[in-house]
Amino acid sequence: MFQARRETCSGDASRKPPISPPLAVTDGRYGGQICFGPWRADQSHCFTAQRTLQQGKLSGQWSGLDRDITFHMNGDVSPAGRAAIQMRGERADGSREATINLVGTLHDSRLDATGAFLNGRPASLNWRKD
Repeated sequence: MFQARRETCSGDASRKPPISPPLAVTDGRYGGQICFGPWRADQSHCFTAQRTLQQGKLSGQWSGLDRDITFHMNGDVSPAGRAAIQMRGERADGSREATINLVGTLHDSRLDATGAFLNGRPASLNWRKD
């Protein structure tokens, strides 16, 4: 005959482990438009760029419209998809021409961020994963 017996256990069987939200960050190559808004006598303009996101980090460089300026990009994307990006324009002699700070999100393979140059000129980035 079957006899029930009481056993002790160290955990609460009704308690489930916490479920982590799915990561929004997907490594890979992202590319699209970077746009600078109008500023004083300069009209707005956009250009295409792409960079690789690897382990939550964006980095790279490219030549600016003025070939004497190289733009350097550094950015972090959190596991929740929050992005903080900085672009710096530097001349060949090392002097800083411009700094642009952007914040945004990575969601559904889209990286969208807005911000401004230090002088207030608006900027935006709208990229998709390739």
